[in-house]
Amino acid sequence: MKLKYLFKHPELKLFFLALMFLAISWPVFNQGQIPLAVSFFIICAVWLITVLLLFLMRNE
Repeated sequence: MKLKYLFKHPELKLFFLALMFLAISWPVFNQGQIPLAVSFFIICAVWLITVLLLFLMRNE
């Protein structure tokens, strides 16, 4: 599967945008308080909740 087909889905765009935000902002704003893995899992959880809400709204 080509990468450009992945970016047609808004859920994956949101996930990659969140990962880019984490990669840029984590060293600046975190200052060693939260481990990187915890930040990644928080972003994954928010992404999963968003995808679930989008899926539920689409099926209504």
